[in-house]
Amino acid sequence: MTAPTPPPSAAALSAAGLCASCTHRRVVESARGSVFVMCGLAKTRPHYEKYPRLPVLQCDGHAPAGADGD
Repeated sequence: MTAPTPPPSAAALSAAGLCASCTHRRVVESARGSVFVMCGLAKTRPHYEKYPRLPVLQCDGHAPAGADGD
């Protein structure tokens, strides 16, 4: 049994640009240990990329985490 891997560091997430602070962001880790940022808006809005190229510097769907009481 392997130990659970820690969540990505703040420095690693800051490289994601706007996604780092977005409420729609989901961090996905592959079985090999690679970390990807998935956009939750892509599930319902096809013009958003599921795995956007990072860093994201401009996004109409960006919603800062905690803005709606999170």
